[in-house]
Amino acid sequence: MSVAQAKYAVLITRATSSTAGPAFAWVDGPDAQAGVPGTDGVVLPGRSIAILDIPSLALTTGAANVRFDMAVGESTARRRGDPASIEIRIDLGGVGPTGAPLSTSRYLVHPAGQRPLTALGIALGVERQLGLCGESVPPGIHTPESLIDPAYAAKRMAEIGAVFVDAPGDLDPAASR
Repeated sequence: MSVAQAKYAVLITRATSSTAGPAFAWVDGPDAQAGVPGTDGVVLPGRSIAILDIPSLALTTGAANVRFDMAVGESTARRRGDPASIEIRIDLGGVGPTGAPLSTSRYLVHPAGQRPLTALGIALGVERQLGLCGESVPPGIHTPESLIDPAYAAKRMAEIGAVFVDAPGDLDPAASR
């Protein structure tokens, strides 16, 4: 069974007051279905999935809404005749210091697929836990997002061939659901 066909509820965050922190809610059925656009604009049928990154990112960043939509299918590179790649679309929206709405969309793309990014993530986490990059980590439970400097992670991703690409157009992520 593909991810798009799976029948299970998904944990996402919903907006709450900043003093209360994020509130988590389960979605299922049509609310969990999503269209996931590739870098070439082709939209694949997908689904929101519950992964540990949802509460981790919400709690680390203070974001009121976090959702992870995933589609499995032919990548843009594969449609061009190149080897399969991974495309991770990141849609960010919020309010700037003046109260004006801000939004941006980017793709994180690696031509060799997910494995190099996963391996790098593990290496960065171990490197940080061992104190090889940054101060020693205090005892306790930590998530990678709370320990790894994002600029350092982006630099290391570029070193292994990952690139950040502007998303075509100004797509509203809610429009693809």
